[in-house]
Amino acid sequence: MSAEVIDVLVIGGGIHVCGVLQAAAAAGHSCLLLEERGLASCTSSRSSKLIPGGLR
Repeated sequence: MSAEVIDVLVIGGGIHVCGVLQAAAAAGHSCLLLEERGLASCTSSRSSKLIPGGLR
């Protein structure tokens, strides 16, 4: 059995985490996201208003 090296491990798939994970993957890091439910199923459904113009 061979082990695979993962550079970035994230637990929880909210909107902010997905953005960070996308940036890490774009920079060439291997990433793994663990999510109990579906992506953006809880807190990401609420507006954080951190993106200019806000999310509705």
